[in-house]
Amino acid sequence: MTTLLRRHAAADAVVRRFKDRPLRAGTNDCVRMASFVLRKLGYGSKLPKSGEYRSMVGGLRRLNALGFDSVEAALDSMGLVRTTLARALPGDIIAVPGEDALPALWIALPNGRALGWHQDSDCCAIIQPTLTDAIVWSVI
Repeated sequence: MTTLLRRHAAADAVVRRFKDRPLRAGTNDCVRMASFVLRKLGYGSKLPKSGEYRSMVGGLRRLNALGFDSVEAALDSMGLVRTTLARALPGDIIAVPGEDALPALWIALPNGRALGWHQDSDCCAIIQPTLTDAIVWSVI
């Protein structure tokens, strides 16, 4: 399967798994979603595992215990290459400003959209990213 087909398959799988799910720290959150897409694209994840935390603060503590001071540092340590939002391809991970100094992670989808939790939605939704201060990691 070509790289682009793998990316589209991973993006489709992440939409099926997380879209319309309410935010629940440790099971349905942006870290779980990023880990899911990383596994679908053949990476092991250095992010906290499901059930290891039950709040965003607990997730940050678990991340610190794993040796990382931020989600960004954990993703950088995996050898993922940073790119721009304009170059994001399906399956790439997008970090945008979130709450409590923690970034929100979204997954790039086809047609310039992304999947993630947003302050304007109670559930994980398809979003049109327009932020210029996003950090994007290319997953392949």
